This record gives sequence, structure tokens and C-alpha cells, in this order.
Amino acid sequence: MCWKISLFLGLLLTGLHAQDNPPKLFRMYYQGYERMPNFHFVSLSDAYFSHSEEESSVIAEDYLEYAGFKEQNYHVLSATNRKLFLDRCGFSEKDFLYVYDLDSNITLKYPLAKLKVSAFVNLYSGENDQPFREYDYVIGLEIDSNFLPLRYNVHQNNFAIIASENPFEKANIEIMQFTEMPYEHVPFADSLSPKDSTSLFFFTYKYGPLQIIAMDRGEKFRPHYRRLLVYDLRRGVYINSFEYFDSEGSSVAPLNIQARNFGANQWVGPLINGYGPILFGFSYQSFSCEDLEFLAPGQMPLPILCDNRH
Repeated sequence: MCWKISLFLGLLLTGLHAQDNPPKLFRMYYQGYERMPNFHFVSLSDAYFSHSEEESSVIAEDYLEYAGFKEQNYHVLSATNRKLFLDRCGFSEKDFLYVYDLDSNITLKYPLAKLKVSAFVNLYSGENDQPFREYDYVIGLEIDSNFLPLRYNVHQNNFAIIASENPFEKANIEIMQFTEMPYEHVPFADSLSPKDSTSLFFFTYKYGPLQIIAMDRGEKFRPHYRRLLVYDLRRGVYINSFEYFDSEGSSVAPLNIQARNFGANQWVGPLINGYGPILFGFSYQSFSCEDLEFLAPGQMPLPILCDNRH
């Protein structure tokens, strides 16, 4: 038992020194907009638009300024612009696109050299928004839907990384299923004890020697605020905490509760090689992109570059 706990602690603390050069996280989604071709797509725009606007554009001149408008001006980048685009993003034709889906536990692998790099005017812009600038375009990797496994159903619960080797090789994610926890069983520290327990509900999930406690405020199964606490059962201390709340651009996700599942899931476990276990699925974002959070203290969240422009 001691070696299992030591192994768990080693896994938990993995990644504290691995964030000097963190990976760029993207999402794959189905592009099914009616006025343009349908395919699966990974937008790399958030990685690309950090370059200076004074540099030459990778969007062909025919699609800039008053370019006309057809099928969201969808087009495949020329060989020259493709190279320029990938270089500015920091990627090589020798790299691979890896996509790990939490729901199916499947990792997809595509050689970058065999994928189209395409662009189209973002879906919140139209013909009346001319003149078009480079920034008005979504640019990324196009994946033929026929290349996906038949049982692969793309949701928002996937992560894409471009790398030379599989960063998800040791992924071992588990779906969390919480159980309700009586107030009197919560191991409160003085600094965590709520001054007002009205409309407070508690749920718990055990992960190795850790107890993950959700302290929800609001309706019992539809909270507007959540404090997530990570409690070390061996030492009897809290080692980390997270906060989630409803706002204009975000909302608290319903918990996956035993015998009462609202279709929402939360996950915990190792995902990216060289990093500790993640926590994911505790909030929804409307006007921004979620961060990938880590269970252990001291690990900075990784932003997900999902190009969620409005």
C-alpha cells in the first residue's frame, strides 16, 4: 500500500518543473456551417495571431479588403503561405496532430504534412463586414471526416496537441461520480468553514489518497457558485482549492452525481506526459476558452486555444 501511495504522490507532483515550455492546447470540432464545405477542424488562429500585424499576411490578396464573399471565403493556403503560417505558429511539417477525446478514450494521430491548412471568414462575420483583414479569418488544420473512426463522436471534450511524439501516451482519465456528503462530515478547517450554510450542498469524490469536495451554493443540483476543495486524507489537510461561479460568459457545470446524471461529466487523472493529474469539466465558457487545471498545488493552468471569438 505504501508504494502505491508513493507512486500516486510522484504522479501528482509530476509537472511542477515541466511548464517552462508548455504545450499549446487546441480543440477539434465539426465545421458544419451551411454556407461552406463540412469537415473537422482544429483552429490554430490563437497560436498564429501573436505575430505582428505589420508582417506579410498568409491570406491571399484575393481574399482581403473588398474581396467579395462566397462560402465564408473558404480556401486552402498556398504552399508558400502554409509554410509561413506553420513557421509562425512554431510547428513543423514533420510534426503530428494528436487529438485525445475524453468521452471515447481514443487518441487520433495525423501527419501534419498530409493535412490541409485552410482558412475562412469567422462565422460571426458576413459580406457586409468588408473590408476583410487577416484577423477576420479562422486558420487551421482541416481533417477529412472520413478519416475518423466510425465510433468516434467529436464533442467539446477533446484536446489537440501538435508534437513530434504522442503527448497523451500515458493518459489515464477517469470520470468522476460524486456522492452527496452530509454537512457534519465535511472536514472543515477554520479558514474554509462557511459563515452561512444556507443553500449550501456538499458532494465528494475519492481519488487515491485525496478527497475532492464540491461545496455548491444555490439550487441543490444547479448551483451558481462552487468551491472545489482537495483534501489529503493521510495528513488531514487541504492542499488545493478552485472557484467557479456564474457570470455573463461562464456558468457552473452540474456535477455527475451518483444515480442522478445531468449529462455533464467531470474528469480527473493524468492526461499530458510530464504533467500531473488534471481536473476538467467543472464550468462552461461562452465567451472565452477554458483552462486545463491541475490537481496538485503549484501547477499553473494551461489555456485551451479554442478561438472562441464573438
